[in-house]
Amino acid sequence: FLLLTRWNRFRRSTSRVLPTPHLRWRVDELLRNLNGLLAAYTRAQSLSALIVGMTCWVGFAALGLPYPGTLGLAAGLLEMVPLAGPIVTAVVVTSVAPDRALPALGFLLALRVFQDYVIYPRLISRAMHLHPLAVVVAIWAGAGLGGLVGVCLAVPLVGAMQVTHRHWREYRDIEDLVAEVGAHEEAGAGGRPDESEPSFDKAG
Repeated sequence: FLLLTRWNRFRRSTSRVLPTPHLRWRVDELLRNLNGLLAAYTRAQSLSALIVGMTCWVGFAALGLPYPGTLGLAAGLLEMVPLAGPIVTAVVVTSVAPDRALPALGFLLALRVFQDYVIYPRLISRAMHLHPLAVVVAIWAGAGLGGLVGVCLAVPLVGAMQVTHRHWREYRDIEDLVAEVGAHEEAGAGGRPDESEPSFDKAG
């Protein structure tokens, strides 16, 4: 909600206080790319939740669980909460149908493995231009360093670092090129004769 309502104002005010036009333009482009990155991440998360919800609906109906549509909807919504969401889904499903707890848990475990290591990394890699293996490693690292909060922030943080590094490299390359051109122009101007002074040839 904050990104939707305040991001453009924050981007304009941030780039306006920077000293040079090139730096202002570069920071404005960086913030635009970060905004697009977070939007792509949100869309990938929503699509992942939709896939899990539909798959659970079909799977629960095939297993003969009561209220498969409601349970599938709950599983899709809880998918937006890493780690805790799938655990809550498993607890709810086993409490609703204790006589089918083992088949339901086996289905959820297989779905979890396929979702975490196949579907979700591919969705995130297409949305944020990250390698699927990098997505898995980032999630595991985030879980080890920060638990639930680390899992939530791992992929957006890695994507933001990648975008920031690319813009910083491009900014430094352009600055080095401008400095090199300026040095060549100064060297060329220093080697030219001063046209204001008269020149005398040997005959004169």
